[in-house]
Amino acid sequence: MMFAMSVSLLNPHAILWIRLALLVRARSAMKVWTSPYLHISTILVSWIWFLSLAFAGKKVGDADTRGKILYMINKISALVIWAVAVYIAMKLFNLV
Repeated sequence: MMFAMSVSLLNPHAILWIRLALLVRARSAMKVWTSPYLHISTILVSWIWFLSLAFAGKKVGDADTRGKILYMINKISALVIWAVAVYIAMKLFNLV
């Protein structure tokens, strides 16, 4: 579950790929063409996500002149990556 959350919630590209995979399967299974609005909204959500990340990064950079906030964000990010790596290794060796 943690791996799925890290891939889907923390990675907007994964959201797009999952959405695309579901659309392709639904289209092939039901023989239904999807609406172009669905594709357009997916692209717009991706752009909004990246622009909001850029805006938030700029604001944090402006507010954090000493680099303490960035240091903490990097530490939290490293912990999440290590936790996911340990979880994947445990799944690989059937420990979980």
